Amino acid sequence: MDITKRLNFDLNFGLYTEFDFSNLIDLITLIVNVFLTIWIVKTVQENQNNKRTLKDLFINDVKEIKNNFSNFYNNLIRGNYSAREIIEWLKIINIKLNETNKFLNEKYGIENDYLTRYARELRELITNHSEFERQFRDQKVIPNQDFKNSILNFYQQNSKIFTNTIVLINDFKKNK
Repeated sequence: MDITKRLNFDLNFGLYTEFDFSNLIDLITLIVNVFLTIWIVKTVQENQNNKRTLKDLFINDVKEIKNNFSNFYNNLIRGNYSAREIIEWLKIINIKLNETNKFLNEKYGIENDYLTRYARELRELITNHSEFERQFRDQKVIPNQDFKNSILNFYQQNSKIFTNTIVLINDFKKNK
């Protein structure tokens, strides 16, 4: 049977349609386009999901660091740390901040030293305060009202850096 002859198909509704070689090509083209579209959407979606997952990882890192600072402030204000514990905590958080900043710079080109500068300024505020120096050898550093006010004022003025960092990460769009 010649493929160019018109074929009739019963659509089980009593309708007949003419089907020839050009319709076959159109049908194959349509099927290929549907599969190609599905593949492209799936690939792009996976790529977007991977980028979003990575951003979420960094955002969660910043949120965790913010929570660490909040806990640190609460414990510091309550006098739960010795001077050595305070210094050790500040060193550890500084390492975490440097690591996070390094990855943000490598992955997104975000040169954000706000977090490390924040930690450095906080360390200087605490370790240079006369109350800290006076109680350095004591079992716990119990901040007086002036020391508490300095710490809380610093926290209030600088807490937005965490939100700003999250916004930088979230708004980043790669130009590739």
